[in-house]
Amino acid sequence: MKILALSGSYRPDGPTEQATRALLAGAASRGAETRFVALRDKDIHFCTNCRVCTQKPGDAPGECSQKDDMKGLIHECLSSDVLILSAPINFYETTALTRKFLERLLPFGYWPWDKKFFGFRPRGKARKAVIFSSSAAPGLMIPLLMPHSTDTLKVMAKTLGAKVVKQWCFGLVGSKPRVELSERKLKKAFALGAKLASA
Repeated sequence: MKILALSGSYRPDGPTEQATRALLAGAASRGAETRFVALRDKDIHFCTNCRVCTQKPGDAPGECSQKDDMKGLIHECLSSDVLILSAPINFYETTALTRKFLERLLPFGYWPWDKKFFGFRPRGKARKAVIFSSSAAPGLMIPLLMPHSTDTLKVMAKTLGAKVVKQWCFGLVGSKPRVELSERKLKKAFALGAKLASA
């Protein structure tokens, strides 16, 4: 089993990345092949909405006119069985870095200029997704104060052909510059990874 983790955090080893790495460790303990990718370390240009990638028919993702790391990242996503999508919540939404990645998934669309409606290309095999996010707000308040805060991660999973099987948000992580997740939360993430790899 291949498990790919994509982090949309600006800071290395924040709460969402701590949980992600614990999950990957749990999956690796059951023999899964795991990989962690920080989007901040990748060359990802902004989508210009030129729609070049949506014009040609075919099952494969369209070809973007920009040359950066996105083509390779899309290939990695499609060759994975499980996707771990994580990002902190900044100002009621996931990070702009995460959104930038999402917008560059437009090659999964088929929308030539003579068609009125957007359509998705096949995304290959069915895969699962786990969503991690974090916020300075109390965890129980996040659905009430920011009900749409993880929509970007959900749309990302759907676009990549993944069904979200677990969503987890950590609250109260803004009390100090460096937050360490509790041993209980890390063990929970580790157990989740082991369960995913055993499914």
